Amino acid sequence: MKTAAIILGIVGGIAGLVGTALSFLAGGLGEAFPFLATSSGMELRWAALAFSVMGILGGALASSKASTAGLVMVAAGLGGLMSVAMAYAVAAPLLIAAGVLASLCGESSGESTKTVERPP
Repeated sequence: MKTAAIILGIVGGIAGLVGTALSFLAGGLGEAFPFLATSSGMELRWAALAFSVMGILGGALASSKASTAGLVMVAAGLGGLMSVAMAYAVAAPLLIAAGVLASLCGESSGESTKTVERPP
């Protein structure tokens, strides 16, 4: 499950980068052609870019600190979804699923390292 969290986190972060780039493109077209109805929320697009990078870093961190990486990826998925909404529609479910998987791996990994001794 940890490998799936890593892959989903990195793919979700890359999908977020693509969605954010498309969002920047749409905003630029809205500035160039005023008859297109686009909002100018550039701050939200920059925030979505930061959330995408945060998702990639969370995916990379999932192998060593799974529960922390899980929180980072869930926060990145929800934050990006709130920032640019439909441009993050592919990335958000991937990052949230990766975060949940990483969190589940983080909780169970501490228990699986305990050794149980059998009585003689």
